[in-house]
Amino acid sequence: MKRALFALTLAIALLLAGCGEVSTTNGGDSTGSAKQEESAKEKVIFDNDKVKVTYTGIKEIDVKTVGYSYLNLKIENKTDTEVRVMMPYCSVDEEVVPFVIQGATTIYIKPGKTFPATFGIQMFNLSIDSLKNAKEIEFTLKAVDKDNIIDVIFEETMKIEFNK
Repeated sequence: MKRALFALTLAIALLLAGCGEVSTTNGGDSTGSAKQEESAKEKVIFDNDKVKVTYTGIKEIDVKTVGYSYLNLKIENKTDTEVRVMMPYCSVDEEVVPFVIQGATTIYIKPGKTFPATFGIQMFNLSIDSLKNAKEIEFTLKAVDKDNIIDVIFEETMKIEFNK
């Protein structure tokens, strides 16, 4: 009888453990910290006549990609030209990132369209192990004409500051 009562109590405790309040960041990662909740809020970080860039969050992936954090942006191409977008410079808390992954394919954005871009930031050589611990991220976005990579459409440096 004691075993049955113990098993029933344990089962109820396990079921109730999953009923707590959980906030989610971009991509469904669970977290309870206010810092990570902040990272899920969309925030326009740059807007001019050629491009609008919105920060949409930070995401960390499973063990297969240990050493990378992912910066999620929405990039709106306001020009009348299809552009190829890259991130030639990035720093985290004033430490230069040695390598930024732009995904499996090159980012092309048609005129007047918005693209949900994800940039993988290599964390191996930085003093922090996650973008979620950063105070600020500064980066340059550069767009060139899709067919003529010498023709720079825009090149802008942007900064995301996180409140601690």
